[in-house]
Amino acid sequence: MSKKRVYAAIEIADQEIRLIVLEIFEARYNVLRTERVACSGVDKNQKIVDESAIVTAIRQAITNAQAALGYRIERVLLAVPSVNVMRSSQKVRVQIEDGTKNIRLFHIQQGYKNAIQKRLNEDVEFVNANKVTYEVNGTVSQKLPLNQECEDFMMDVDLLYADKETIYSYARCVEQANLEILDLCLDSFAIGQETAALAQSTERVTIQIDLEQNHSTLALFSTGRLMTCTTLDFGYLWFIEDIQKKYKLSDEVCYRLLQNIFSGQEDENSDVIIYIEQREDMRIEITANELAKACLPRIRQWIAAVNDACLPIVRQGKSRYVITGQGSNIPVLKDLDKSFNASAMIYQEQAIGARDGAFVCGLGMAYAWQDINRIHHDDRISANNNELVKKCSSSLAIREMQIKTTMRYHLMPSGRPVVGTMTTPRSEAACRAARVRGVTCPSWFSRVPSRSRAARRTGGNVCDIKTPFINRAPRRFGPGGGRTGYCLYFITPAGFAQVDGMCYNNASFHYKI
Repeated sequence: MSKKRVYAAIEIADQEIRLIVLEIFEARYNVLRTERVACSGVDKNQKIVDESAIVTAIRQAITNAQAALGYRIERVLLAVPSVNVMRSSQKVRVQIEDGTKNIRLFHIQQGYKNAIQKRLNEDVEFVNANKVTYEVNGTVSQKLPLNQECEDFMMDVDLLYADKETIYSYARCVEQANLEILDLCLDSFAIGQETAALAQSTERVTIQIDLEQNHSTLALFSTGRLMTCTTLDFGYLWFIEDIQKKYKLSDEVCYRLLQNIFSGQEDENSDVIIYIEQREDMRIEITANELAKACLPRIRQWIAAVNDACLPIVRQGKSRYVITGQGSNIPVLKDLDKSFNASAMIYQEQAIGARDGAFVCGLGMAYAWQDINRIHHDDRISANNNELVKKCSSSLAIREMQIKTTMRYHLMPSGRPVVGTMTTPRSEAACRAARVRGVTCPSWFSRVPSRSRAARRTGGNVCDIKTPFINRAPRRFGPGGGRTGYCLYFITPAGFAQVDGMCYNNASFHYKI
């Protein structure tokens, strides 16, 4: 089994299939691949109306990702829409029958299994656990009580249910694409995991707004739980509906146009032409002022509808709005955040490789799965494990060859020993303070930025390093990477280290290809 855990998450959105592939390694999350395939198989009520189109789009997204990654994706995490969401809390008493009275993992698994067997009605189906708490000898905690001695053990499992017909249709599309479903997750719950709405709702109520193309989902989080969801029947395309009908523009063009409304006041937008399209029968020219006058009133109407829907919640006490989804990428929403009847923030996704509001749900599914998998202990991953291991082994062999090649052909001996300190300076001034000294300057040293010249200063040795080598590698320096120069590296018996404004102690020397 590979130490790298690769998971793929699929979201069937309004007009596209979104796939994100993540790698979990040593508690770090890395985005490996994202794919978006256009698809029109879902209606405004988030019901699938064309299963064949959905299946084709899923297969295309998976094929593209597999070609880029070099291994097959066999299982996925699937987001299901928050339609007809219901919740139920089940309190289960777990019997500890062995003589030690110690809580084992299978006791927790048995309690969880007994809790999820509860059925509310024929119209909804269990999706995922909302929150799990443990009561051991009267003490309540959310941590797994493994190996704790107890006389009385109870589990409180909060369960989330959703529309049965919708869940089955979404799952059927994924299975027809020859994929195994690793787990299901409500899209609102997954988004709440990524935005920390679940965790932060213990302090104040959080209203999460998932703004998509044709709908807006409002999710209420309180006491660390997803309480309820409701859906507004219009999304960000409704903002620009008048212009779209007038000029017969595509959905993609309309979305790009919404990115060009930079002021929340109609009179502050200029008459500059921001869109031109030449057709056989007509020429289309749209100014920033025309766009703003058509869209801003509708955006304010949408905010008013959100305020009306959430007014009873806001009146009860401290609350806030968190806006996510693809529509959260529209810049003008930041200017209109004061129009909400409670504090509002636009969630900015920071994951490298997926800095887009559209991928918040996919990222959240990975967190939700890791959380519940503490109970499941499911070793399955999304990738074909044999191919993943082979891929990792091949990458390691290539890396070793690169290092050997670099050492043989690109490292030049220095005439004097390189010395460093136990600090990690980040600037020229810090480099001087750390007294990085003793680097001999080859003929190309004049091209090294001034930040590295601190290494030219001479002085007594701080540590004794023998037979060093210096390597140069292109790199960009300065604010925003605006200056081009060379990095200096040296090799010691302890390893590799970088000299250019960043030195490492002997215990942490490293070199990256």
